[in-house]
Amino acid sequence: SYNRSNGICQPGLSMERPLLEQYRAPVLEAFKNIAQRLPNVSVWDPFAVLCPAGQERCDTLAEGRPLFFDADHLSNYGNAYLLPSFVQAMTKTQQRSQGR
Repeated sequence: SYNRSNGICQPGLSMERPLLEQYRAPVLEAFKNIAQRLPNVSVWDPFAVLCPAGQERCDTLAEGRPLFFDADHLSNYGNAYLLPSFVQAMTKTQQRSQGR
């Protein structure tokens, strides 16, 4: 399969949490700046679902199924896995915009 032959995947099926947090920090800062400037923009961050708090390493599998199909693209399963969190975030955003 692609993942087995892809050099980026050779280190294994998990990554250290601090490394991932370091990679994502500039993106989160940029999103925060955008959201501060545009009142109707909200940011949904799926990291807590993909790498739950307390884990020192973040896995590429959940329930034995792949969350990613290469180094950083969500698989179909990964998208489905994140869907409840996304729906919850969008529902809260919609309720806030409607003053509930």
